[in-house]
Amino acid sequence: MMRKLLLIGVVAGVIAVVVLASSNYARVQRAEDEPQLWIDNWKQDFGIMTPGSILSCRFKLRNQGAGMLHVTHVDTSCGCTAAKLSASQLGPAESAVLSLTIKTPLATKDVSHMVSFRTNDQRHKYVELRIQGKSRWPIECDVGTLHFGSLRPDQLSTRTVEVISRTGTPFRVVDVVASAGWIAVDALDSANHPGRHRYEITIQQRQVGLYSENVRFFTDCEERREIVVPVTLEIATPALVSPRQIVMGTLVPGQTKDIRLLVDAHAEQPVALEQIRVVDNGAADSKQTWQIVSAQGESLESAAQRSVIKLRLRVPDQTGYFRGVIQIPVGDDQANVSLSAYVRESQ
Repeated sequence: MMRKLLLIGVVAGVIAVVVLASSNYARVQRAEDEPQLWIDNWKQDFGIMTPGSILSCRFKLRNQGAGMLHVTHVDTSCGCTAAKLSASQLGPAESAVLSLTIKTPLATKDVSHMVSFRTNDQRHKYVELRIQGKSRWPIECDVGTLHFGSLRPDQLSTRTVEVISRTGTPFRVVDVVASAGWIAVDALDSANHPGRHRYEITIQQRQVGLYSENVRFFTDCEERREIVVPVTLEIATPALVSPRQIVMGTLVPGQTKDIRLLVDAHAEQPVALEQIRVVDNGAADSKQTWQIVSAQGESLESAAQRSVIKLRLRVPDQTGYFRGVIQIPVGDDQANVSLSAYVRESQ
């Protein structure tokens, strides 16, 4: 009896070994018949790129397996990058080229994009390739935008800027043009640094309001003939008003709307209610004006220099999007509040 059991055990063990060996052989055989993706490079670094330029690169794909390799769903992470695959089905030892074209941004920034695709290679079902670089102008201004902040009427304010060569290569600034006559540009000494030119920007404006201007530098550099530096500022008075902006929403033509303003004049002079007016700004028809139906004012007991103004406004009679500015005289100063409303016929 013991001899029979021993024989059964030996036979069962032999069968198990044979089955296991067959299974491993089948797996090895299947692996040998599968495709195998090979890529020559998984990342392309362009280094320093000139903004606005168009660059290209290629990735080489090869099937090093025995089965047919299928490449599908080729996609890029940005619309500025285009991808083209020379072949989507590769037999054993066959190759394909994935060609990429990228348009670099006009802004100075680091660039990093991905191109992806899928395959039937079990080890590389989803593949991502990276392209990167640094978008840099050969000549740049050391500030992107000149922000002068909030200034008083006729207040002088000066900023110094530098136009520099990133590599130190000498260049010339052949002309400088400001978009407004109240912006003065004076060249400072740069004889000892031909790759760096310094300028002093001075502004002085009397009219109250928000301003967005620019200074343009023209150079002899072929890759960057012109550099535009935005200039932003606000000319404001000591008279403060809140809110500074009123969005009136959607109204019907000729509708009236009550608004409440808090004015802090920082002075003994009262608000001249009869001189408050609304100036059109961007209306489709300059004859269609905002109207002040009534104006009331009262001082706050807690602060003699603070007052509340209650205005009833009538919107323009035409339909469309309208903007305006409430001008509030306070002594020799003036406070401004911007208005906007969308006027349409009632449904």
